[in-house]
Amino acid sequence: ITLGIVFRSMWASWLPFLFATLLFSLAIGFTNTLAAPVIKQRTPEHIALMTSIYSLTMTLFAGSVAGVVYPLATHVGWQWSLGIWAIVGMIAVAVWVWLRMRLGSSHYIGNGSSNPITETATPKTVSVWTAPLAWQLAIFMGLQSLLFYTMVSFLPSIWLDKGLTPVQAGHMATIYFWMAPVTIVAMTWLIKRGMTTSIIAIGSSLVNVIGVAGIAYAPLPMAWLWSGLIGVGCAGIFTLCILLFSLRTDTPNEASRLSGMAQTVGYVIAFFGPLGAGWLHDHQHSWELPLLIMIGLMVINVIFGWLVGKPVMLDGREAGRSYGG
Repeated sequence: ITLGIVFRSMWASWLPFLFATLLFSLAIGFTNTLAAPVIKQRTPEHIALMTSIYSLTMTLFAGSVAGVVYPLATHVGWQWSLGIWAIVGMIAVAVWVWLRMRLGSSHYIGNGSSNPITETATPKTVSVWTAPLAWQLAIFMGLQSLLFYTMVSFLPSIWLDKGLTPVQAGHMATIYFWMAPVTIVAMTWLIKRGMTTSIIAIGSSLVNVIGVAGIAYAPLPMAWLWSGLIGVGCAGIFTLCILLFSLRTDTPNEASRLSGMAQTVGYVIAFFGPLGAGWLHDHQHSWELPLLIMIGLMVINVIFGWLVGKPVMLDGREAGRSYGG
């Protein structure tokens, strides 16, 4: 990630810029996939808390950086504005090396599972590509990501077309982003007090349906509410999916395979969100059809929320209470 940031800020021509972007995008994909197994292995007794901290810090950093990049570029130029974040990457490298030297390799600390079923007793032939839960999680996360990235790309444009001023449309995007920290903190509090993953999954999915329907058909003065609701729903589903990668598996290796499969399929689904919405808008000259399709997809995601919320492990057996049952 650090090298990609440095290279992208150094090379002004489009081909090296694209290469550097692909480089750190690939690295981000690796780290995102590894988050669940690392949390499961290193902090098996605090999976929900650590998953929430991971999701919260990622959201806060992303929102903060997005807000200062453009103002910074006006003072120091775009190359420094993009490249200065390599410092954060260098700090992360130093911290990670220090932890590696102090804690040792993860290969020597066991399977990191608090489940009484050990790694040797757990069937090692469970394939994430044939497990129903894996596909349910992949589609559930994919439809959420499709909505998230579509709104990231077009939410201000949608509100502009509906009559808001550019400043007001920008505020709607800010509300959309900053509902995530509130959601993650609230979700952690609710899980610690016994709320089931099923309620969170179905509730977050329903919130997305209401939010998109509000954008499409509700009165304009309530724009802040509909933008905020989508922020709540997307943040809730993303955090829950990362959590379930750990809760629905027995070992860090299994969590890693589930995380990799679900995010691969999920982001392939998400790819068609901005692409399809933009294409439809160009041909229809309206956001009505893209929003209507989005409502239908979010209704479908309520069903997948119900499925992934069931207390079932990756291999099909029932999950215990400590595993979100």
